[in-house]
Amino acid sequence: DLTTTRVYDSYGNPTSETVSGGNTAITDYDLQYKAGTESGWSSHAFSGTGTSTTITGLTAGTAYRVQVRAGNAAGEGRYSPSGTGTPNEAPGRVAAPTVAPAGTSKLGVHWTAPANGGTAITGYDVRHKLATAPSTAWSVPKAVTGTSTTIGELTKDATYEVKVRAKNAHGPGEYSAVGSGAPTDVPEFTAEYDFGSHAIVLRFTEDLGDLSTAFYGIEETFQSGTPAEARGGVVYRRRNPEQGAWAFRARTCRQRSPVEETVFDCGAWSAKTFVTVSGTGPFGPEPTLVTSTVPGELPFDVGVTKGGDAYVNIPIAPAPGVGGLDRGFPSTTAAAASASASRTTSPRTCSATAGASAAFRPSTAA
Repeated sequence: DLTTTRVYDSYGNPTSETVSGGNTAITDYDLQYKAGTESGWSSHAFSGTGTSTTITGLTAGTAYRVQVRAGNAAGEGRYSPSGTGTPNEAPGRVAAPTVAPAGTSKLGVHWTAPANGGTAITGYDVRHKLATAPSTAWSVPKAVTGTSTTIGELTKDATYEVKVRAKNAHGPGEYSAVGSGAPTDVPEFTAEYDFGSHAIVLRFTEDLGDLSTAFYGIEETFQSGTPAEARGGVVYRRRNPEQGAWAFRARTCRQRSPVEETVFDCGAWSAKTFVTVSGTGPFGPEPTLVTSTVPGELPFDVGVTKGGDAYVNIPIAPAPGVGGLDRGFPSTTAAAASASASRTTSPRTCSATAGASAAFRPSTAA
């Protein structure tokens, strides 16, 4: 027979309970489990007197509680206190990577991190081969820690296939479906965030010269938003970017002919280059910029970027004959008025109060 011994405190509340079965052998165990967010328990099928089993069909990375009770000829004991654990496995399958030219002998490859299987992803394996090559021709895996890489020493205009798999402490996941692309002539550029001017700066290796006959078509994407296109020369600045992840790609566009001066033919898009904007911020409101031109003087281009809430950066590109920029004509702030007639040339950093106004006009003085 089973004997139950309970111990109570001075208020009559049970503090412990011991169940003993005398000389009656244990004949089976019952197991039940549930995820931390679930209200009801699920039973795990188990038979025999063994003291271990495996519960399948769980969600990787989710914490579970498990309880066990023993039974014999006299009946079932009480369930044990809960043990807890989190099932982990190799990462999920990576989606087919995006593959794009990064030059005449290079491909840029980018992919999205898959489910990690409950344990942090530690890296990726990337393999490639010619699309026409047999399945035995895959390259040796290239170890990568991020979610993009460049594959070099390829043949121009030949199509390659690329596949990727993720790894964690439990091993590698399944290789992705293939992505494909061919190296070809595309713009080569670097992209970096300049905190001082609060701008993402793209610098191209080739200067196309007169932008009326050739320019770089630039596509910029913030986070997972809608891509926007712009035109640029050897240096392009994306001013006032939001903090977060940006992606850029570019292509070369050239005027079809002097007769068709408004018609441009564009080449292939390059692989994407990624930039993360962050800073000590927070960035304050942009000061309002008021610009003006004076009759008889040449116009100028002026833009404002913010760098915290204490100053604005003013890149100045005056037209020929404009020697500089006069500040404070007119202005709604005493600080700007006191700076009246202070002259600057490109570039200039000026103090400003967040949300205040400043006005500028061109000067033909040297």
